[in-house]
Amino acid sequence: RRQQPDRGGVQTLIDSSDCAKNATVKTLVYRPSEGPGRPGSSSGAYQQGTVRPHPELRILMGAQGQVVSSTADLAVILLDEPVDPEFKPIPLADRAVQMNEPIVIVGAGYDELARAYDGDRRYSRNKVTELLPSGGGRMRIEQPGGHHYRGESGGPCLREGPGGITLVGISARNLGAGEAITSTYEYRDWLYGEIRHAERTKLPARPK
Repeated sequence: RRQQPDRGGVQTLIDSSDCAKNATVKTLVYRPSEGPGRPGSSSGAYQQGTVRPHPELRILMGAQGQVVSSTADLAVILLDEPVDPEFKPIPLADRAVQMNEPIVIVGAGYDELARAYDGDRRYSRNKVTELLPSGGGRMRIEQPGGHHYRGESGGPCLREGPGGITLVGISARNLGAGEAITSTYEYRDWLYGEIRHAERTKLPARPK
């Protein structure tokens, strides 16, 4: 992070060099109930991976912690080992998010209503209310019920449609005032390039 003076105080610039080099990822597979009155099940595993931030990542924070500008606020994590074949990836959206479009955000952050961080998976249906002037695909969302869920930044933002579920954005609720997301649509060329890179460096299947 680099700080620079401004008329309103000291601003902070965050770029790709500030990102962690490695990360631990927990992959989870949820299975539906096998019968009436029987709960669904889930299984998960922790894996290590290399963080590959977008090379143009730039976030300028104002003296009060607000986002002055935001570009390419996303990264890909290339796992050291393949995920379980049962884990099915979600495809990228093939069209941009629209104003007033409902999206689903999934995460396990701190619930400000319950005042707890219990690790439970939660989801909420949100509506896009504003394209933020800071740019970089950043959009404001309406957060129903007063749930803010601090700690969920980086969680998936999903579109439900006749063709299934697609990934339209990344939650950015810990960055700046209010709840926001970063649209993945305008970065899809870079994301597809990262997918091709991962396929070229694909590791052998994990032994059974």
